[in-house]
Amino acid sequence: MPAIQPGDKVLVSGANGFIAVWVLQTLLEKGYSVRGTVRSAAKAAHLDSLFKAKYAGKWEWVVVADITQEDAFDEAVKSVDGILHMASPFNYEITSPEAAIQPAVQGTVGILKSATKFGPQIKRIVITSSIAAILEIGDMSVPRTFTEEDWNNQAPALVEAHGAGAGPLVIYCASKMLAEKAAWDYLKDNKGRIAWDLTTVNPSFVLGPILHEVKSAEALNQSALDWYRAVLTPDSSDEKLAREPSNSYVDVRDVATAHVLALETEAAGGERFLISRSFYVYQDWLDVIQNILPSIQGTLPANISASRLAALPKGVRGAGKAAVRSIEFDVRKADKVLGIKYRSVEETAEDSLKDYLGRGW
Repeated sequence: MPAIQPGDKVLVSGANGFIAVWVLQTLLEKGYSVRGTVRSAAKAAHLDSLFKAKYAGKWEWVVVADITQEDAFDEAVKSVDGILHMASPFNYEITSPEAAIQPAVQGTVGILKSATKFGPQIKRIVITSSIAAILEIGDMSVPRTFTEEDWNNQAPALVEAHGAGAGPLVIYCASKMLAEKAAWDYLKDNKGRIAWDLTTVNPSFVLGPILHEVKSAEALNQSALDWYRAVLTPDSSDEKLAREPSNSYVDVRDVATAHVLALETEAAGGERFLISRSFYVYQDWLDVIQNILPSIQGTLPANISASRLAALPKGVRGAGKAAVRSIEFDVRKADKVLGIKYRSVEETAEDSLKDYLGRGW
């Protein structure tokens, strides 16, 4: 399947999300025309402020109010060459499996159906999945390496057994696994009817500075909010938190680049790509920030006070080295096929610090 090329038009669903806005910027900077979907016209105002003047004639948006509707994307997919399906919310306020699983699965299958009916010119569809669709949590004392061959069958089984009692995180993991599996099943079941191929991007926890509209720290997307609370909130630096096993992360800008490369790279068709930089515990971030502060203070926004910097949590320096780090992710396929180059931990920490504290948070 020929790759998508600059000058083509790309549809990005859920265009005002954390990762999606960085994807929009990356696409537009590379010369693509972009159509984003938003749930309402009001949701597009911030995107227009970022892109309308600078990329006149290259940026447009359409309203898709309810992605669970059968025909929700019928109009949106017309006249586009590629699709990045990114709409799938997550927060710890999920109260029922249906609240996460239904929109994830129906939205994913719905956009594929619309592409089949109304997008004969579409070459490739890339779906934002997650390590949540891959990683199963077991005995943390037993080392395990996960690859794109793995599927998180554990989470749907727990939701099936316990319903809402499985908890928000497990429900979210089930939604990502079931949505991605539904996409691959749709591709298999409709092989003779479709002209496009499919790729999924499965990032770990996504961190970094933000471009999307966020009115307060508490309104951050869940992964960024967790990082902010643990790393930049003065009352969070207890020894237990510092040592607790956490997760693997990737910078949001690298995830955006991975999505665009997944569209452009011919060999990416039909593949899953696990995208992750490194494992961390929060003490690692506390240490990195304390290490870089002396060299970056002169570059920080003027509104960040010395007292705010002094109040940053320090935890127990070096304590993260004792944390259990038994989970690994094999990202060699993304390295080889997409040529991903990851930002350093220091760059992600510095840019996040400047962004969040510069906003007065």
